[in-house]
Amino acid sequence: MSIRLPENEEEFTGLPNAAINPSDGQSVISFDTKFKESLFYRFIKFQVRFKILYLPPINWIMLGTLMLLLYKLIHRYESMYQNSVLLTTITTNTLLFGFSDTLAQSISCVLEMISQERRARLRSSFTLPISLEQYQPSPHLGYRDQPDDSFYSDYGDTRVSRHRQNSVQSVNSQYQLLSEQTDKDVFNFRRFIGFVFWGANMAFVQVAWYWILNHFFTTDPTLVSVFERVLSDQLFFSPISLFCFFTYSNFVLEGGDKVTLSEKISKIYLSTLVANWCVWPLVQFINFLIMPRRFQVPFSSSSKFTSGVSYLLESN
Repeated sequence: MSIRLPENEEEFTGLPNAAINPSDGQSVISFDTKFKESLFYRFIKFQVRFKILYLPPINWIMLGTLMLLLYKLIHRYESMYQNSVLLTTITTNTLLFGFSDTLAQSISCVLEMISQERRARLRSSFTLPISLEQYQPSPHLGYRDQPDDSFYSDYGDTRVSRHRQNSVQSVNSQYQLLSEQTDKDVFNFRRFIGFVFWGANMAFVQVAWYWILNHFFTTDPTLVSVFERVLSDQLFFSPISLFCFFTYSNFVLEGGDKVTLSEKISKIYLSTLVANWCVWPLVQFINFLIMPRRFQVPFSSSSKFTSGVSYLLESN
């Protein structure tokens, strides 16, 4: 009785090619494959080898450039704000959101390198390379107890075993070298551009929303108007903006679908909103009470810097 194995995928699955949906994940896979085969990705992957304090050079370049641009923005903010409120807000959000994503990726890279070093030390502590040359028999042992190379000749030449041991050590060293260069070390420009794009577009919404708050809640006394603006911001604007950000991050930053979005909304949306309500009312109260109107949007975007870094670290 003979058994014939299937020769192609159609016989193995029992379904024709038409029954297999070619669109399930192929666009994402093809994009990642093409990107990893590009010259730009190879260059970014190559420079990862030359780390400075656990960080590749591209991370230091990005951090230094963004910090320099933020420094220049601080000195020119007043003149830029007088010329164009919207353009100044777009520039501020672009730099702040870009710096937060770069910092999050850099922290993730440092943590990954430290974790790999710990795993490498742990592997080396349990590795005991033993060869026949290192074994010195005791002179008090008898002839039968002394190891002789001829004893192992029945199982092959001892040079073969030593060569195999050297090969294993070489493979281990190569594996350790490759493990130091993972995709977590490579700067994710796609996520960086997506996060910067979100911050730049949020500038349009923030300018309009803060104009509404500062023009419709000004007739009451100071503390009352501040409370009205804070409640309006937290009960109306925060839930909508958080839902929009989850949707944007799911489809654009993470490459998810409707299933992953529904899971994220059902699992962490409400808890994240409650956590925001524990912090942001006080932040916005200080913002509307103390800050001048020209600094309210930058103060809000700067306050979101910490929460943005923490979210991006979790998504990493």
